Amino acid sequence: MRGTEGHPVADILKKDILDYYKMFYGDTAMQGVAPHALECALSFLGVEHILFGTDMPFGEEDGLQYIRDNIATVEALSLDKAERQKIFEGNARQVLALR
Repeated sequence: MRGTEGHPVADILKKDILDYYKMFYGDTAMQGVAPHALECALSFLGVEHILFGTDMPFGEEDGLQYIRDNIATVEALSLDKAERQKIFEGNARQVLALR
Protein backbone atom coordinates (compact mmCIF):
# COMPACT_ATOMS: atom_id res chain seq x y z
CA MET A 1 0.00 0.00 0.00
CA ARG A 2 1.33 3.43 -0.83
CA GLY A 3 0.74 6.79 0.81
CA THR A 4 0.84 10.30 -0.60
CA GLU A 5 3.54 11.33 -3.05
CA GLY A 6 4.62 7.72 -3.51
CA HIS A 7 5.78 7.20 0.07
CA PRO A 8 5.16 3.70 1.38
CA VAL A 9 2.48 3.75 4.06
CA ALA A 10 4.59 1.36 6.13
CA ASP A 11 7.18 4.13 6.53
CA ILE A 12 4.54 6.59 7.78
CA LEU A 13 2.51 4.39 10.14
CA LYS A 14 3.76 3.59 13.62
CA LYS A 15 1.73 0.38 13.80
CA ASP A 16 0.70 -2.37 11.42
CA ILE A 17 -2.16 -1.21 9.19
CA LEU A 18 -4.46 -3.93 10.56
CA ASP A 19 -4.04 -2.46 14.04
CA TYR A 20 -5.51 0.80 12.72
CA TYR A 21 -8.43 -0.99 11.06
CA LYS A 22 -9.22 -2.71 14.35
CA MET A 23 -9.68 0.72 15.91
CA PHE A 24 -12.81 1.22 13.77
CA TYR A 25 -16.31 0.68 15.10
CA GLY A 26 -19.02 -1.11 13.18
CA ASP A 27 -22.73 -1.11 13.76
CA THR A 28 -25.58 -3.52 13.23
CA ALA A 29 -27.17 -1.27 10.60
CA MET A 30 -23.98 -1.52 8.56
CA GLN A 31 -24.34 -5.30 8.61
CA GLY A 32 -28.08 -5.29 8.02
CA VAL A 33 -29.84 -8.42 9.14
CA ALA A 34 -27.27 -10.77 7.60
CA PRO A 35 -25.98 -12.84 10.53
CA HIS A 36 -22.89 -13.97 8.61
CA ALA A 37 -21.88 -10.35 7.93
CA LEU A 38 -22.28 -9.42 11.59
CA GLU A 39 -20.32 -12.53 12.62
CA CYS A 40 -17.53 -11.45 10.26
CA ALA A 41 -17.48 -7.95 11.77
CA LEU A 42 -17.44 -9.42 15.28
CA SER A 43 -14.60 -11.74 14.34
CA PHE A 44 -12.46 -8.89 12.99
CA LEU A 45 -13.39 -5.97 15.26
CA GLY A 46 -14.38 -7.79 18.44
CA VAL A 47 -17.59 -7.36 20.40
CA GLU A 48 -16.27 -4.16 22.02
CA HIS A 49 -16.24 -2.43 18.63
CA ILE A 50 -19.78 -3.21 17.46
CA LEU A 51 -22.62 -0.79 18.26
CA PHE A 52 -26.33 -1.28 17.84
CA GLY A 53 -27.49 0.85 14.93
CA THR A 54 -30.51 1.20 12.71
CA ASP A 55 -31.50 2.92 9.49
CA MET A 56 -34.43 4.62 11.18
CA PRO A 57 -36.47 6.40 9.88
CA PHE A 58 -35.87 4.53 6.63
CA GLY A 59 -37.40 1.16 5.84
CA GLU A 60 -40.69 -0.52 6.51
CA GLU A 61 -42.82 1.01 9.25
CA ASP A 62 -40.55 4.08 9.35
CA GLY A 63 -37.62 1.86 10.26
CA LEU A 64 -39.28 -0.08 13.07
CA GLN A 65 -39.02 -3.34 11.14
CA TYR A 66 -35.25 -2.86 10.76
CA ILE A 67 -34.95 -2.35 14.50
CA ARG A 68 -36.83 -5.58 15.24
CA ASP A 69 -34.78 -7.45 12.63
CA ASN A 70 -31.48 -6.12 13.99
CA ILE A 71 -32.44 -7.06 17.55
CA ALA A 72 -33.38 -10.57 16.39
CA THR A 73 -30.10 -10.93 14.49
CA VAL A 74 -27.99 -9.94 17.50
CA GLU A 75 -29.99 -12.20 19.81
CA ALA A 76 -29.57 -15.15 17.42
CA LEU A 77 -25.76 -14.95 17.50
CA SER A 78 -23.64 -17.15 19.77
CA LEU A 79 -23.06 -14.37 22.28
CA ASP A 80 -23.61 -14.39 26.00
CA LYS A 81 -25.87 -11.88 27.73
CA ALA A 82 -22.96 -9.56 28.65
CA GLU A 83 -21.72 -9.45 25.05
CA ARG A 84 -25.21 -8.68 23.72
CA GLN A 85 -25.54 -5.92 26.34
CA LYS A 86 -22.31 -4.37 25.04
CA ILE A 87 -23.71 -4.26 21.52
CA PHE A 88 -27.16 -3.02 22.52
CA GLU A 89 -26.02 -0.36 24.99
CA GLY A 90 -22.68 -0.71 26.73
CA ASN A 91 -20.36 0.07 23.83
CA ALA A 92 -22.26 3.25 22.93
CA ARG A 93 -22.10 4.38 26.56
CA GLN A 94 -18.35 3.73 26.57
CA VAL A 95 -17.70 5.57 23.28
CA LEU A 96 -19.88 8.52 24.30
CA ALA A 97 -18.52 8.58 27.87
CA LEU A 98 -22.00 8.17 29.37
CA ARG A 99 -21.05 5.91 32.29
